[in-house]
Amino acid sequence: MKLIFSFAYSELFQRSDNLNPILVRDISKFEAFGYSPTTPEDLKIQTNVLREIPTDDFWEGQQMLKTSAKNKARDDLDGFLQNLKHRISRCLDTDSVDYRLFRFNRMARINDHEAIVFAKNTIKSAESMATALEPAKVTAELLLEIKNSADNLDQLLDEQVEMEKTRIRKQAERIQLANELYRKISDICQTGKVIWKGKNDTYYDDYVIYGSSKSNLQTIEEENSPVEEENTTATPSEE
Repeated sequence: MKLIFSFAYSELFQRSDNLNPILVRDISKFEAFGYSPTTPEDLKIQTNVLREIPTDDFWEGQQMLKTSAKNKARDDLDGFLQNLKHRISRCLDTDSVDYRLFRFNRMARINDHEAIVFAKNTIKSAESMATALEPAKVTAELLLEIKNSADNLDQLLDEQVEMEKTRIRKQAERIQLANELYRKISDICQTGKVIWKGKNDTYYDDYVIYGSSKSNLQTIEEENSPVEEENTTATPSEE
């Protein structure tokens, strides 16, 4: 979903705020076109609802937090597996079939999902050789720690993916509401121009969104109104 207007959200809010007192002034004339007497208040509420919705920067920050937590969980799991690798190498000949069964040489090139599967398979292999690995203190408690670490990474991966989906959904919701507000402002302005065309040039200009130096809806100077960047696609997280 994309915005149907080309200016910043801050300008949209400014235009709505500027339009509201003009609409209050002319509401009796708008009622003749079927508008509700509460239209000015409705416009204010609609604007404030959108204004209070967190921006994509907020959701990007939340996604970064989830990604950071997932990355730490992966580092923790890698640390456990390296520890286990060292213990097993002290008990088994690294050229033996039993040692090669663990396939530790794969550790450097597997992704997060593969690391979880690898950890669980490694635990099963270690459990099957419990007696041989006793001298290096490869205990049931150690293997449980590794399992818990893998489960934690699995959970944080799910949370990361869910946050990515939430960010995309929230961004789309905000864009939809912004477009609805813009359409409402445009509709009001079109009606206002119809009302005052050929009758009062000053009041007519109050409803000109673009192109009139006299319009009360004129955008404020760029240096006083920083443009708010709006991404339409959430950035994928890194594994």
